[in-house]
Amino acid sequence: LTFGERQLYLTFDEPSHLTAGYTFLAQLVIGEPDPTWTVTMRGHPLLVDAWEALPLYLGTPNIPITSMDGWKQDYPTYARSVAPILADPVERAAVAGRTPAILLVILLAAVVYRWGRNMWGEWGGLLALGTLAFDPNLLAHGRLATNDVGVTTLGTWGLYLVWRWERRPTWRRALAAGLVLGMTSVAKSSGIFWVAIGVGWAGITWWLDQRRVQGGLQVILMGGAAFVVLWAMYGFAIGPLPAGPAIPVPAPHHWQGVLQHATPENKPWVIALGELHHAPWPWYFPLAFLIKNPLPLLFTIPLAAAALGRKRLWAQLRLLMVFAILYLTLAIIRGPNLGYRHILPIHPLIHLLLAGGVVTIWEHLHTGQHRWRWAAIALAGFGVWYIVGTLRVYPFELSFFNELIGGPDQGWRYLEGSNTDWGQGWAALRKFRDERGVTFSYSGTDGYATVVPHDLWERPLPPLQLGSDPLFRPWLFPAPGDYVISANSFTGFPLVNRDNFAWFRYHPPDAVIAHSLYYYHVEVSEAPRWLAQCTIPAPPLSAEDIQEGFGEIPLRRVPFDCTQSWVYPGGGAAQGVYALHGDLLRPESLWERLYLAPARPDDDFIARHVDGLPLAFRQWEPQTQPAFVLFERASGPLSLLETTTVHVAPADAPPAALPTGPDVDGIGRNEVAGAYPGEPLALLGVVTIEGEQEWEIETWWQVVEGPVERPFSLMAHLITDEGTVLAIADGLGISPLVITAGDVLVQRHRFPVPPAGASIWLRTGGYWLDTGELWATEATPEANALFVPLRRLSRPSRPSRPR
Repeated sequence: LTFGERQLYLTFDEPSHLTAGYTFLAQLVIGEPDPTWTVTMRGHPLLVDAWEALPLYLGTPNIPITSMDGWKQDYPTYARSVAPILADPVERAAVAGRTPAILLVILLAAVVYRWGRNMWGEWGGLLALGTLAFDPNLLAHGRLATNDVGVTTLGTWGLYLVWRWERRPTWRRALAAGLVLGMTSVAKSSGIFWVAIGVGWAGITWWLDQRRVQGGLQVILMGGAAFVVLWAMYGFAIGPLPAGPAIPVPAPHHWQGVLQHATPENKPWVIALGELHHAPWPWYFPLAFLIKNPLPLLFTIPLAAAALGRKRLWAQLRLLMVFAILYLTLAIIRGPNLGYRHILPIHPLIHLLLAGGVVTIWEHLHTGQHRWRWAAIALAGFGVWYIVGTLRVYPFELSFFNELIGGPDQGWRYLEGSNTDWGQGWAALRKFRDERGVTFSYSGTDGYATVVPHDLWERPLPPLQLGSDPLFRPWLFPAPGDYVISANSFTGFPLVNRDNFAWFRYHPPDAVIAHSLYYYHVEVSEAPRWLAQCTIPAPPLSAEDIQEGFGEIPLRRVPFDCTQSWVYPGGGAAQGVYALHGDLLRPESLWERLYLAPARPDDDFIARHVDGLPLAFRQWEPQTQPAFVLFERASGPLSLLETTTVHVAPADAPPAALPTGPDVDGIGRNEVAGAYPGEPLALLGVVTIEGEQEWEIETWWQVVEGPVERPFSLMAHLITDEGTVLAIADGLGISPLVITAGDVLVQRHRFPVPPAGASIWLRTGGYWLDTGELWATEATPEANALFVPLRRLSRPSRPSRPR
């Protein structure tokens, strides 16, 4: 803990906690009549904050707090005035503020060790201590100057003292339990829950087991001592609550702070699993528990529970189990979905449970019950895995995620905020910058009280500062240069536009710093030359949108109906972008929300032609534009499926009489067949997809000249050997006015499934719509159609998809 704290920058909440604690101490010294005014604005009691700020106050006792901006009016403004003074230099503030927090973790370790020893013997205490010492979540928050581990320490200590009183009730034990529970209540607003559980449990056990007057009086002493400690913290003040009836209550500031946290309107917006939400999610904390804890710990819990259950040792853990169940229930129903840190109070139960289970398994083996040998071997392996897994992320345990989701570098896909990046990695980022000699643009978590190393980066990107420069070409790759993007910016928190950094989400970083900061070196790359927009159900981007999203890039704009045709502008010779309306996509899946899968078009024809293309941008919800996606297509040759020989003959010729004229051999291998001299298109190839409900046939054409001022269409007839027409699917899903030489057009023809066993041919070719004249081939003017045998081209319903 001590070595790790020196490698972490001050996190988002620490300056606020230190400022509030310093303010309380300073007001006590100068005799300010209302030293707890910050509680009403923050909702947090001040005991732990004051303890952590004590070294800072002793070192700098003369900050003129009463003259600072925001004094007793606006706490965020006040904190922004005081915190930079406290954090100058940051390294001193980090060590001075965090060392008291570390001492609280040592106290927690001592309590858990003592409790484990009392329940399971010496080895039980050591095992509980050992699992706690390598708990990545306790290590992460145990070295931060916040109140999360502080309230866990005091609350666990208080419950331990209640547990001891339950076994041998004495006045001294009742008083000690009450005093510690009282300190818990003023450590954090949730501390009152420990008081309710501890005193309530003592009362229930007295009623069930003793019913002696002396025991009942001890319970009253316990509750009274807790209340006196709470009231004393507020100077024994009495007054009405601002939002309630004008009835005086003790410590009104405290209850006002508790109610502030309990009010749903005060719960902040958070992002989890790619969704933005305001109210509590029932699945938030269960999900966080599954992915923020080491897998060996999760695997060991059922083993330990089974071992304890066989010996009926649950009674030892009843108090902690009741507390954990009630605490988790309240957290799931009403708690803030702000981070796994809010359910750290259940971890002492986990460590004591594991210790008891392991000791019990060892006793089974010691008494000759060898069927538990497999459990002992598994536990040994889990122990090594547990320790190594925690050491691998030291000292950045704040970003710990287990292997279930791919480890800490992938955590941003699932959770945000204090689960991933709280600003702890800025010290490591400075070291990275100095070692690499790079300057970069940065987007990420801003400090609550502006204790931010702005000298680290060359240019701030949203949301670090209001008025910071937007990304150049936000809908595509950024301008060449170096970028560091926070895990929170990946999730879209707290961006005004969650998709500002979409490009980075879909491209692997060049380096990951502190498991929370992602470094990219963007080379000078080829700019897109064209933008092909599907016009169904409507073009998603207006001319103004294109200007905003792509900047000054001169783009050729190609509208087309992607449900009928596909277009490859330039035949793949230049890089470009496809834009699709959000209505063309299937309902989004969880994997898409996690950026682990690309957008999935609902239409198989569209899906075939975007398959494998990188997703450059996705706007999930309608804004000034509808929801839409952009796919990048790099320059490069097209890959067509091979076709068989194409026969050239008059359109009314029966295929049974073929071949009667020259054949066009080998087309479909990226060369133009040249079947129509003097006409705008030439056939490249044919692809057949045989489905259960229909056949789809794609005819691929190279544009020889364009734009074309006359309207034309592409013929597609399914015919038999005798020339009988089974179905017609002529069409063209793009305006001839927008095509140019070199483009490749893919026309989609859809037919009902032909009769089984028949020999089927495709008759295709181009014709002018204004006259109905078929285009003549190079063979003879009469040979104005192309014939392709299809039955021999039978393919599975999901062929290799052309790019």
